[in-house]
Amino acid sequence: MAASLTACCSAGNMLRVVAAIRGHALTSGHWRLYATSCKDLDSNRQPRLALAPDRSSIICWHPEPEFPYECTQPMPRQEEAAAQGDSPLKVNYLIEEKLKARPDGPTDHELCNMFFTTKHDNEEVQEAKPTHRQKGIMMSVIVYREIASFPSASSAIITKSSGSGGVVNISTVWSQRDIDRKEKTTFGRTYVVDKSKGTVLSVSAPQEINNQLWDVESPSGKYRAVVRKQKDKKDEDKQFIEIWSQKQKLKTIDVQALDKHGDIVGNDSQFGSVQWSQSEGHLLYIAEKKKPKTSSFFTNKPSADDDPKKGEETVKGEEFLYRESWGEQLAERHATVICVMDVEAGTVSVLETVPDDVSPGQAIWGPDDAGVVFVGWFHEPYRLGLRFCVQRRKSANKFLTFLIPMFAERLSSEGRAVRCPLLSPDQKRLIFLDTPEGGPHNRCSRVLMCEWEKRQAGSSVVVDVVNSAGAGEFPGVFSWAVLTTSRVWLSDNVHIVLPTNWRSQAAVVLVNTQTGQKCLNILRVSTDALGMATSVLDVCGNLLVLSCSSPNRPFYLVYGTLDLSQISSTCWIPLDSDSETVQNIECRIIRHTPTQDRTHPKYGSLDYESLLYLPKTPEGAGKPPLILFPHGGPHSAFDSSFALIPAVFCRCGFAVLAVNFRGSIGFGQDNIQSLLERIGDQDVKDCK
Repeated sequence: MAASLTACCSAGNMLRVVAAIRGHALTSGHWRLYATSCKDLDSNRQPRLALAPDRSSIICWHPEPEFPYECTQPMPRQEEAAAQGDSPLKVNYLIEEKLKARPDGPTDHELCNMFFTTKHDNEEVQEAKPTHRQKGIMMSVIVYREIASFPSASSAIITKSSGSGGVVNISTVWSQRDIDRKEKTTFGRTYVVDKSKGTVLSVSAPQEINNQLWDVESPSGKYRAVVRKQKDKKDEDKQFIEIWSQKQKLKTIDVQALDKHGDIVGNDSQFGSVQWSQSEGHLLYIAEKKKPKTSSFFTNKPSADDDPKKGEETVKGEEFLYRESWGEQLAERHATVICVMDVEAGTVSVLETVPDDVSPGQAIWGPDDAGVVFVGWFHEPYRLGLRFCVQRRKSANKFLTFLIPMFAERLSSEGRAVRCPLLSPDQKRLIFLDTPEGGPHNRCSRVLMCEWEKRQAGSSVVVDVVNSAGAGEFPGVFSWAVLTTSRVWLSDNVHIVLPTNWRSQAAVVLVNTQTGQKCLNILRVSTDALGMATSVLDVCGNLLVLSCSSPNRPFYLVYGTLDLSQISSTCWIPLDSDSETVQNIECRIIRHTPTQDRTHPKYGSLDYESLLYLPKTPEGAGKPPLILFPHGGPHSAFDSSFALIPAVFCRCGFAVLAVNFRGSIGFGQDNIQSLLERIGDQDVKDCK
């Protein structure tokens, strides 16, 4: 390395590697910029040094193309040369053993002493000046860290306080990027609210809950069931179910020690569910099916597991058998089972009535805890791709079943794919979402309802598919695999609250299940309070908790009590009084009409929209550079909620145009159908 470093200096000026790293030690894997005393060497061409992971060598990188990456061992000290003048002198070095023993690497001075140097002219070292490009990168990193630090609320639960009747507790769960740990951090916050006065009495400090899969409250609010995942002494993952009262932990059940099933399914937005029975004596949940014990064909030693008294045999020859998963974002899901835990006894039973070729999920208790309502997915002809393919066709479809011991009753119709079964508070009505089998992904859904006592007569349509809608009209129900909350019914057992994509906005709609009339788009009640995008997190009686955001305003929570006689007078109160705003970002929704040559032959001139994010620039500064950003899917959509990437680019001086081309969700079913057989043509032309 000494030769390479010397080569970058002019004749007569030998490079002297001197520390200029602001007094910090060189650490493993981190680059430090080192200045030199060479006057002819441009300060922006300084070499960079880093300590290698083995802590016994130094990696050198030089910005000039002729100097590649190099790795050099620390040079051993030699006796000082007898010759004087320009003869090279050897300086102190750091031996390898000492270098490895240093957890933080060598200091500036120690690192300098590891390399050859010639003239000790003691010339003062100048700090290297970063280039314009380096300044831009540094600023981008700072902006990304700032924007990525904003958390988003993933769930909320409203519970009545044991004291005054007007006081409620709102327990919330948030997620946030932790860039230094390279993971997402989950934490909880609890708000105490006096809903009669419309005030927030207290707010708890954030508390990290990364190892918590579920936290479910019993119907009376007296108990909580927490599913926790943590490492044991052997550094293996284990799962526990904890039962808590309002004062203390009552018991912990090691479910894996019971050996009834595999891992409990977390909140994966597809299969997972945990629910208390109305009697609060049992807990219903979904888990992975227990894998049979396997061994090689060549194992002659009899296994204790082959004892017929244990009722379990070891399967030979299947120890390396491939088990198909349910695909993207569900790679750990293979086959699921419905489990019921007796809370008092601490025992678990697996419901055997579910067919072996079906994976159940989204399970809830039926009326009076007499059975279980769940959605089932057939394993054949394939599993892969379920997460974004909710309309599985033919034998891979989904069915809604009411399950009681030794009997299963199908509730959904043939040829339909269903999801999200939810019972009314009085347990007399069941609603669920429904789409036809096959066709495009994320198509417009119907909302169906069956009167429980008359369920054999079939279901009625509450909200039908909307083929086309104008700019201010309801475009239909568009949602992902499951809803954002398991409680959507108001206290009258008639109205339900649903989230949906409303063109380029995330909205919440209130639906009358008796008339099917769309009574209210809650998004439009008070745009100042709710922002441009809303999602419902919980409903308790007529009290709602909504997650709100805008392109320049990160996620925040509001609550309000709906008065069905005066919906428009609902007062939405922020749970946090100091919600932040990202400065220097503007956003507007632009409506587009395709030109005559792009009109669809069947569906006509369907309009579409785009979200234009603009940085605030000084007057006369000119137009900023534009990034065109079409979404994937192709049947998905950008909405006006706070988004990391557009916000970062805007803060860095770019404009971003996020295009919801024809075929995006939230614009009616015709808009989705128009893209079929035109992918790569219609969507591309809409972006030009």
